[in-house]
Amino acid sequence: MLVFADHDQQVVVAAALRTDDALRDVAVRQAHRCEPAPGQVIPAVAVTDIDAVWILGEAEPHVVERVRAFASLGVEVHLVDTVERIAAPDDHDATSPRRLAFVRRLATIDRATFRDRWGVHAELVRIHQPSIAAYAQHLIVDSWGPAPRPFDGIAEFAYVTHADGTAPPRYDSDEGRDVLAADIAQLLAPGGSRSVWVRTT
Repeated sequence: MLVFADHDQQVVVAAALRTDDALRDVAVRQAHRCEPAPGQVIPAVAVTDIDAVWILGEAEPHVVERVRAFASLGVEVHLVDTVERIAAPDDHDATSPRRLAFVRRLATIDRATFRDRWGVHAELVRIHQPSIAAYAQHLIVDSWGPAPRPFDGIAEFAYVTHADGTAPPRYDSDEGRDVLAADIAQLLAPGGSRSVWVRTT
């Protein structure tokens, strides 16, 4: 499960994760909004209403019940099916910024087709984007919140940053960039995505 909160909500959620009997022992990775690393030139639109992110590694029914209750506080909650597509190398700095990209599928494809095509897209990313150190796909199963947003998945990217603060090119070549752009056109709704940079805390 993924939980997104603004500055005020994050205090309430953090307290519940510490004190609620059903949630206290759940494995949680916590992150906060940040800026991209120096040298990163990846364009991203910041999401100003997200300050804190919790990624919960357990989706037992009693945990889902407790976490979905956060929606009554205005918190955005997503139940997801996560697939790790590119594992971070052992020497990757786990505290470096990551980008969470909220994506919406093309209107002409169903969820099963989206899932299949998104998996194929991950292989193209592996081949043509040397700037990506790690990549996970969170397929949204269900969402809760005051006004659940119509996203189908959340892509989580970690990026390569060299010791001098620079980054490798975003694509391996112009051809690789074009291959990825053509694939995205068969996968994602134009203008249907948003993203935010976060850092593990």
